[in-house]
Amino acid sequence: MRQAVEIAVSGMILLVGGLVFGFGGTLIRMIATFNSGAESGTASPDQVTHGILSPLLSMVVGIPISMFGLCLVVSGAIAYVVARELHQYETARERV
Repeated sequence: MRQAVEIAVSGMILLVGGLVFGFGGTLIRMIATFNSGAESGTASPDQVTHGILSPLLSMVVGIPISMFGLCLVVSGAIAYVVARELHQYETARERV
């Protein structure tokens, strides 16, 4: 059961870390993109396109990490429930 909990906790760390990396990176880079356009006074379409591409890359990396973390959380939870039920079954069987 301890292993199942460790898997679920590792999955939660990856899930939250991937989301923070993806959304946080997008937010910070989008703000930087629009600030650079505001400081120069003009924003060409090429600058905006390049500025939007960079935040999307952090999302492309962050989302798969989060999905892998979600899979670990679900599999860890299932393993925990199965191990707990098996332990209860074996305990009840020993009493008989």
